[in-house]
Amino acid sequence: MKKILLALLALLLVLFAILLFNTVTFKSKQVEPEQLEAISIPDSVFEHMGKAIQFKTISYSEDAIPDSI
Repeated sequence: MKKILLALLALLLVLFAILLFNTVTFKSKQVEPEQLEAISIPDSVFEHMGKAIQFKTISYSEDAIPDSI
């Protein structure tokens, strides 16, 4: 019984050593991103969005089951 426990402890120590080594030697493989160009948005877009928000929305009664239509 004692030999089994010592074998398990040794196995855990080896596993811990491997994990510690991999953690210490880890290097990032992420690629550096390219800079994006700024997008120019004309003022007419904001006017159109303001008008789109003013459309009437459909409101159902509170008693209706959702997705029942």
